[in-house]
Amino acid sequence: MKVRSISLKDPSGLPLSRDKEVLLERVARIIMTSPYERVNNPMFGSLIFNSFLFELPNILMQNVELHLRNVIENYEPRLLVRNVDITTERDIATIKIDLIERETFEDLTFETSILI
Repeated sequence: MKVRSISLKDPSGLPLSRDKEVLLERVARIIMTSPYERVNNPMFGSLIFNSFLFELPNILMQNVELHLRNVIENYEPRLLVRNVDITTERDIATIKIDLIERETFEDLTFETSILI
């Protein structure tokens, strides 16, 4: 039996999500998921909310950057992390990750802000 994927389309006939959007959504899931949150894959996720969130102004940013680089490249092998930039201002930490898609060598940028 041959299994076919389902492609959702909007009223104009265009696909709702493109590969770039799916990859960026996958990065968001990796970052926002805490380890042991998934039953079948307990090591999936990052320590941003468990360990680093409350220590961000005082922790070495290189540790956070290295951690994010490792979890993204481990759980999303289609992406290569070029640069991780973390800035903190008062109560907000902004994470900007520059990525390269390994197959097409296209640049992607993921950016999010976290209230600390």
